[in-house]
Amino acid sequence: TQWTTSLDSVKKKFTYGTYSIQFIIRNGCGLDTSKYELTVIDKPKSSIQRVYKDTGCSPYSITFKTDNRSGENYSWSFGDGNGASGSTVNYTYRNPGRYILRLNTTNRCGNDQSYDTIVIYSKVKTQISPQNLTSCWPIDVEIKNLTDERGSKDPRWKWYINDSLVSNSRNLPTVIVMLPGT
Repeated sequence: TQWTTSLDSVKKKFTYGTYSIQFIIRNGCGLDTSKYELTVIDKPKSSIQRVYKDTGCSPYSITFKTDNRSGENYSWSFGDGNGASGSTVNYTYRNPGRYILRLNTTNRCGNDQSYDTIVIYSKVKTQISPQNLTSCWPIDVEIKNLTDERGSKDPRWKWYINDSLVSNSRNLPTVIVMLPGT
């Protein structure tokens, strides 16, 4: 602890924390006391508390938290043009994509930012062609997978004919339709 004194003042370099300061003066007519509290804070250190999965399928709802106690204001940017404020916020990503999450933490001494990446996948909806087909036998039928799989996570395919698995590939090979019982 370094103290510097003069007739009018006392100087000390304080580290982070809270200090009780008391000044007492006495003369032949009495005594008087002044007290106050000094709180020394640091610039904030922004940090995102990972209490969520950083990938999911849209719509994907996430609760974001900060484990930071040095901030006075917390501003979140979800990477899609939306944001919120508070030490804990809830948000729902509605569209698939890769988003950069930003937390800006401020106090009267400055600000700091932290980042995370959130990946949202789309749910798939099957689409095949032709939809319904009636024709004369024998017929070669090409059934096409027209599903838009962009933004989907790890698509896996299974093709069934009359409840029997016939293929695990993206597209079904050309099928010769046989008469029942043949």
